[in-house]
Amino acid sequence: MIDAHLLALARRRGIRLITFGATLVALVALGEGRDVEFLTPL
Repeated sequence: MIDAHLLALARRRGIRLITFGATLVALVALGEGRDVEFLTPL
């Protein structure tokens, strides 16, 4: 039970972290136009 709860918590945190990271990358890419071409395939 505890392991499942921790796993759910970690998953929620992971999703938040990924979302934050993606947003940060998008903002940096918008800030520097040349990076957009490199990030687009990803």
